[in-house]
Amino acid sequence: MLKQLSITDLICAVQKRIEDCTGMRCYDFTPYDSPSPLYFVEFTGSEPSNSKTTYRTAYNILIHCISDVADSSVPILKMIQDVEETMTEDIELPSDFDLIMQTYNGVSALYNETQTNEKHAVMSFRFLVGYGFMTKD
Repeated sequence: MLKQLSITDLICAVQKRIEDCTGMRCYDFTPYDSPSPLYFVEFTGSEPSNSKTTYRTAYNILIHCISDVADSSVPILKMIQDVEETMTEDIELPSDFDLIMQTYNGVSALYNETQTNEKHAVMSFRFLVGYGFMTKD
C-alpha cells in the first residue's frame, strides 16, 4: 500500500506559506484568546480522485481570516487579498508527493463575530495530490 499525504503535512504546508508571505500567525485550531488579526486553517475532508495512471487524493481546506475590530471592511478585504496572492504559488509538500492542482474556490462566508465584533472571512481551497503510479500486473 502506498503512503498517502498526512493531513498534518498538508496543514503545515499551508500554514508555512501563509506565515512566510503575510507575516501573520496562522493557527491549526480556532484560537479563542489570541489577538487579531490572524489566520487559521481548517481541514474539511478528503476523497480519492485517482486517474487511470496515478493514485491521487483531493483535500479540502478552509482558511479563516479574522481581522481587527474596525468600522470598515478594508482590513478583512486586505487579508483576503493577501491570501489570494499568497496562494497563487504552490505550497511545498514532502518530496514523496506531487501537488497536481491547487484550486481557490472563493470566499464562502464574510461576517462579523457577534461576541468580539471582529470581521471573519472563510476561504475555500482544494489540493489534488498524487502519491504513486498504477502498474499493470
